[in-house]
Amino acid sequence: MVLAVAVGADGSPVSVSWNGDSRRDIIVWMDHRALDQTERINSHSSPVLQFYGGSVSPEMQAPKLLWVKENLQKTWSMVYRWMDLGNWLTYRATGDETRSLSHMEQWRESNPRGMDEVFWAEIGLGDLSMIPEFWLTECGQSATGALLDYIVQNHAAAPLLANQAASQSMSIYELMNKILLSMAHEQNMPFLSALSQDTNVLPDFHGNRSPVADPKSKGVICGLTLDTSEKHLALLYLATIQGIAYGCPIILPRENENVLLGAAILGGVAAKKFAGVRDAMKALNAAGKVVRPSSDPRVKKYHDAKYKIFRSLYEQQLSHRSTMAQALH
Repeated sequence: MVLAVAVGADGSPVSVSWNGDSRRDIIVWMDHRALDQTERINSHSSPVLQFYGGSVSPEMQAPKLLWVKENLQKTWSMVYRWMDLGNWLTYRATGDETRSLSHMEQWRESNPRGMDEVFWAEIGLGDLSMIPEFWLTECGQSATGALLDYIVQNHAAAPLLANQAASQSMSIYELMNKILLSMAHEQNMPFLSALSQDTNVLPDFHGNRSPVADPKSKGVICGLTLDTSEKHLALLYLATIQGIAYGCPIILPRENENVLLGAAILGGVAAKKFAGVRDAMKALNAAGKVVRPSSDPRVKKYHDAKYKIFRSLYEQQLSHRSTMAQALH
């Protein structure tokens, strides 16, 4: 997702790159260039931050915009509006500046208690014209699909597994799922998840956006051996999925192309094929597959224990970080 598009007064792109290339007019959400700005914003301890868990992440707009203002002053003076990509595409196609509520949610426009002007001025962005009387929050993980790709593609067994999957006309992930089922049967495991009892993953390979908003957090894999087999890759894949799931509740919709489905719903309403969004949703959506938690109390006990380890991996990292900081000062 593109978080911000820099647009000039005449609708033309404005560069956010050091070399002034106007084609580089976007800042992607996972860009962490604004770490210093993030730390300074959080150091103010503004009451506004309580709405975001006590601190902002460099993946949010405020630090990114402050970075541009401080490092690309010419760009800052030229930008007439900052837009999310979806809003920019709509504006580019129609000339209509109406913003999507979904994208406004990303911008966390302001605080309902009248403190927004004080906050923006305090952090150095008092010259922005924000929308009063509105605020929304958003959370998420900094890397999920990209993390799984990284874990799989950097394993020694990945090329072999990819070839095997292709020869069987399936994805490498489907093949790993089959391998895990076979492993659970061979090892007489009480349930498949128990395969990862000695392997734990903290998935903060690109920092942590929620819930701790810690861009300095690092990924951790606990339980590595010299094993480079296909089975080890499947096991690491399982432990990584578990780590991602422990980070936040997850809802997995059935449709493969949810963005296209949403576009079709809105397009159908715009073309007056449906009276409203709800009617379009009823006509175009289908009931998804419901996957319920296991009723086996052993499974809950197992994941409760894994979750404690998951939490401790981050807590230990904070302790290690503090120890090294003291050593360097």
